[in-house]
Amino acid sequence: MKGVTAVMRNSHLSLLIPLLLLTAGQLSAALSGRAIAAGASSFNWYTAATYLFFILRGFTWILIIRHVRLSFAYPVMSLGYCLVPPAAVLLLGESLEWSTLAGMVLISAGVAVIGSGEGERAK
Repeated sequence: MKGVTAVMRNSHLSLLIPLLLLTAGQLSAALSGRAIAAGASSFNWYTAATYLFFILRGFTWILIIRHVRLSFAYPVMSLGYCLVPPAAVLLLGESLEWSTLAGMVLISAGVAVIGSGEGERAK
């Protein structure tokens, strides 16, 4: 557990962990839905993986919030909206619309603005 806590103390980088778990959970949920549509049970391996990813995300989030201000960390989580669509393109064969790309740019810009204030606060 000490190793996990040490990673969480590297505050800004540690925010990647719940973002990646969120992305994995969303992809797994999509795969679960496809499996159910194809006739699989509503509780299949993808469903189980989805819950596992979201539970792990919750635990890592709690550990991170001990070391990172919520007013900074929570907006950073909106980057999930920027990670899931490209992951869906690469791993699920989905397409990306220009409006989605524009939204991803706006979200990223908003997080950058919030993050720039965090740098000033650290000085």
